[in-house]
Amino acid sequence: MDKQFLPIVPERTAPIFIGETVRIGVKDKATLERYKIACNDCKQFLSGILIDEGTYVAARLINVRFINGHNGPYVAGTAVERVKLDEVVRGKNIYSVDVASYDPYPYDEYTVDDKVEELVDWVNSCKADLLSSKELQKQYESVPDLTAADVHGWINRYGLRFVVNEDYDQLYLLSGVVERLSRMASIMQACRMYNEETNEFHDRVEDEMREAQREYVLREELKVINSELYGDADDISELEEMIASCAAPPDVIDKLKSELRKMVNMAPASPESFVARNWIEMVASMPWGVMTTDNLSIDNAHEILENDHYGLDKVKQRILEFLSIHKLVGNKNGNILCLYGPPGVGKTSIAKSIAHALGRQYVRISLGGMHDEAEIRGHRRTYIGSMAGKIIAGIKKAGTVNPVFLMDDVLSELDAGRR
Repeated sequence: MDKQFLPIVPERTAPIFIGETVRIGVKDKATLERYKIACNDCKQFLSGILIDEGTYVAARLINVRFINGHNGPYVAGTAVERVKLDEVVRGKNIYSVDVASYDPYPYDEYTVDDKVEELVDWVNSCKADLLSSKELQKQYESVPDLTAADVHGWINRYGLRFVVNEDYDQLYLLSGVVERLSRMASIMQACRMYNEETNEFHDRVEDEMREAQREYVLREELKVINSELYGDADDISELEEMIASCAAPPDVIDKLKSELRKMVNMAPASPESFVARNWIEMVASMPWGVMTTDNLSIDNAHEILENDHYGLDKVKQRILEFLSIHKLVGNKNGNILCLYGPPGVGKTSIAKSIAHALGRQYVRISLGGMHDEAEIRGHRRTYIGSMAGKIIAGIKKAGTVNPVFLMDDVLSELDAGRR
């Protein structure tokens, strides 16, 4: 008598539980050929998962139909029993098994005891927690409560709905009622924790979005109010762009942002707003971290000094000695040279030549006639119309943090102080 073979289709990701009616989509030609054999020749097939080398646990599907749907072909069938396969025949396009060689693999019969009742109550408690979430009511409201008399049937019909981490293989392979209930309880607990974390995350995102929206609305309302009261307000976005492009240290950036937040809440026409804006613009436009590279060639410096000045041999020699020591020691700190002499002997031009020789920017401020030290170091911000001092303004104008800085007419200011 010829043997009868049933085809095996192991491609399905999730196992098929007993009593489940499924539709299996067909993705490629090889799979399509396997399903056609199952539908046309046998009207049934086995769909299983490999549990050991050559051993399958599979569901036997009957009433198998091949259907050409709008979204592509698929196979429909109903699982009627679970079987275990030890001898699988590999054909050209499909695996198969001798009908006489596979064994039914039913779930264990059981009696309801305290352990089963406890696990059933736990599963129902987890389901009730899931139903308390509005987002999950539609997903689980059609699932009835688990009863102790129908554990295997309930798990087969509804167990996969609660799987969130693809932990369905053991649920499918286990046969004992306590083992399956314990696995189902673990899956329900994982599902509940997953949904709690998801809801907490969504709530946090919604709160942050709500706060951001509230802040945006308040800022827009403040802009409109300021515009109605004082005309066109200052362009805050311009200052924000300046701060964003500023290369200052993090603590300076934080201070700039703090001052900008204070400025936003000030009336645009107020003196305090004017002072705050000037301070932010000055600090943000400073050449943070911008330095020129020194040219420490003594020959180059000697040539420039000789071309720019006639005579002054001792002065030139002293400057070249100073540059030589600077080159040998490699001192990165600022250095001070004092040029002394009557008016018109070349003190200012010598300083300009030093800057030319080093390849640095040149900044000059005259101290003659100054009577307020705030003009040099800057005014306190508490004063209306306060401005940065000449040193800070000079560095900003130079565009680097290491210019050659000349303070001219120092003695005239000292003489004025003595008088």
